[in-house]
Amino acid sequence: MSKQVSISDLMETCGVKFGTSGARGLVSDMTDLICYAYTAGFIQYLEATDDLKEKGGQIVIAGDLRSSTDRILGAAAQAIHDRGYTPVNCGKIPTPAIALYGLIKNVPAIMVTGSHIPNYLYQQ
Repeated sequence: MSKQVSISDLMETCGVKFGTSGARGLVSDMTDLICYAYTAGFIQYLEATDDLKEKGGQIVIAGDLRSSTDRILGAAAQAIHDRGYTPVNCGKIPTPAIALYGLIKNVPAIMVTGSHIPNYLYQQ
């Protein structure tokens, strides 16, 4: 039996906080479990607010060129899949591109980026 953990509990203990545009923290704190849980929490929020069109619908993900991006995208994609939706990886593209794509397609979008932090600070 798995124990349910709230996002607020995770925020207090993991070092990854929410800023104005999403989860923020050092890549060493962005474990697969944390990235998975935050993605699942995002989906639960969308479900609660009726912002998802249909169960099984698409949720798009993309990332920047940092070395940690693929791992984080993988955790996000797994959470999307496990919640019953279809992850669509749009690749390594700029943040405005995934935002526009989500708006045009009317689907949720997740961007993995450390846009203002040099890549060497993100390497594990």
